Amino acid sequence: MTSLIDLPEVIPVFPLPGALLLPRSRLPLHIFEPRYLTMLEDALKTPERLIGMIQPYEVPGRSDGSGLMTIGCAGRVTHFSETEDHHYMITLSGVSRFRVLQEVEGFTPISPRSSLLERFRARPWRRRPRPPTSTVRGS
Repeated sequence: MTSLIDLPEVIPVFPLPGALLLPRSRLPLHIFEPRYLTMLEDALKTPERLIGMIQPYEVPGRSDGSGLMTIGCAGRVTHFSETEDHHYMITLSGVSRFRVLQEVEGFTPISPRSSLLERFRARPWRRRPRPPTSTVRGS
């Protein structure tokens, strides 16, 4: 499995409402839209084979109508098969949560804003240590 140190600074993201990927969990997906087929093929060319799953939300007044949450989960493509109609059935295995730092232009030929295929700088999410607690017993 990929460790936190092995995560690249930039990963492609797949904004899919209602699809939740968590670290150490698996998510089966059917990829059929051309922009996401291109994203998957690009991800498979990298040694990490990572795709970030993130939740979109509506933004009034924005040209494409949506934005992205700031926390997502990086998933590694651990299984894939191509269907007869050139779609893919894949399994993503959750590696680590990440926080979106900034949007960067990707290496696919698709316009990032109009297609919602965006790439982001990502860093591993680290849980802050909890302060010590004490128990007080009544007499």
